Amino acid sequence: MVDRPMEQRVLDTVSAARPPSAATLRALALWTRCETAAISVLGIAALVIFLYGTLARYIFPSLSPDWAEEVSIYLMIWALLLSGGPLIGDSRHVTAEVVTHLLPAAIRHRLRLLGLTLTALFCAILSWLGWQLTQLSFAVGERGESSLSLPLGYYYVALMVAMALMSLRAVIMLLIIAKRPEEPAAAPEPTRAVKGSAPS
Repeated sequence: MVDRPMEQRVLDTVSAARPPSAATLRALALWTRCETAAISVLGIAALVIFLYGTLARYIFPSLSPDWAEEVSIYLMIWALLLSGGPLIGDSRHVTAEVVTHLLPAAIRHRLRLLGLTLTALFCAILSWLGWQLTQLSFAVGERGESSLSLPLGYYYVALMVAMALMSLRAVIMLLIIAKRPEEPAAAPEPTRAVKGSAPS
């Protein structure tokens, strides 16, 4: 079975809960596309810089940058944390279903709402703590050890931004899923639900 793109899976998850408006679908698609593009660019840039630094160390040491590892770590942290938002929209975060799948649909529905509520609250708290940590880092002048001397605040601010996006995504999913009946009928075919077409 061919795995569908992240953007399509996110839209399918939302549509199965309750067919949203065309404007909502476009906004969610654009949001997911932007996040996915940013994650891809950051990940590729981190890989290229890391490989360049590693090869240069052995092939032409005089041109080997001392900042390659530091910058690649910054970029990878940003890419890793930003990937949390699309995972929430795609309902792919790790969940414990050993017991919940045995419960009635109405209880499962309420538990999912509770889970999204706690996720939104937890991510909002982490975002606030990330902001506090970023402010403290810039205030005390923390910097990296490479020749670039990058402020560590750019490293910490990733937590604030990513957690804020995850919290917002969880709130949106909560509002959409909360409108779904506790025991929904068979979910519409995802492709038709996303495109808004009627069954033939």
